[in-house]
Amino acid sequence: MNKSICLTIVTSLISLLGYAQQPDSIKKCYHIFNPVPKKEMREMQTDRPDFTESPYTVDAGHFQYETDAFKIVKNKDGDILNTQFFYNVANIKMGITNSTDLQLIVESFVTNKTKNTLTNNIAESSGLGDLTLRLKQNIWGNNGSGKTAFGIMPYLNIPTSKSSNDKRVDGGVIIPFTLELGNKWDFGTEVNISLVKNDQSKSYHSELLNSLTLDKELSQKFSTYIESYSIYNFKDEQFDVYADTGLIYSLSNNFKIDTGLNYGLTKSSDKVYFVGFSFRY
Repeated sequence: MNKSICLTIVTSLISLLGYAQQPDSIKKCYHIFNPVPKKEMREMQTDRPDFTESPYTVDAGHFQYETDAFKIVKNKDGDILNTQFFYNVANIKMGITNSTDLQLIVESFVTNKTKNTLTNNIAESSGLGDLTLRLKQNIWGNNGSGKTAFGIMPYLNIPTSKSSNDKRVDGGVIIPFTLELGNKWDFGTEVNISLVKNDQSKSYHSELLNSLTLDKELSQKFSTYIESYSIYNFKDEQFDVYADTGLIYSLSNNFKIDTGLNYGLTKSSDKVYFVGFSFRY
């Protein structure tokens, strides 16, 4: 069976499994057409700025907007230096039910610059980047019932960038978990199982991502995190390992600003620097 078909079946089954779970009893009556009243909304939770996704969803009937307002990604492979500039990588979320939200990630504008450091030849391209469609299903803990929360989020990457000649779709499943440690510390982890298209052929390969993060609330306005994640490419039998950190400032209960970096520790890993913000309505 074609691997892309297998991926679709697996993600669909996992999503249905999420729907089959009994959500938290609080606010079951609310949905996209009957929004949660503002005074009953949960504390704002985001999937940024750390790499580890959150198991919490957006309140039913409400929007949340999270974006890398500006991001730089650098990667060096031999004599080839690749630099990408991302402007407004927006994650637009809509709360569907008390435990489900739908997300669309849009790379609004991307500039790609490739330089041969040996010959100094430079190639550049720019325009709309790719789209990613995600469905997050919280299994438990959405409304603060207990110290843990768990979710499942299947996703599809849709290649819309002009710089990409390969228009095949790929995707995977993200499984996030959080634990309140006390004293304003939180632990988070994520497993991401994906099928990724090969650059040199029409086949796919598997990748496994695992992350660990510690979040600390420093004050009512400031919080920070330290994180590590790794990506294993089964085709090349190769690990990419990252160490991350960042700072978040809460302007209000519904608006946050952040900045940080994801620093690749292995030779082939990206170096990522970003500043962004999140708000909800």
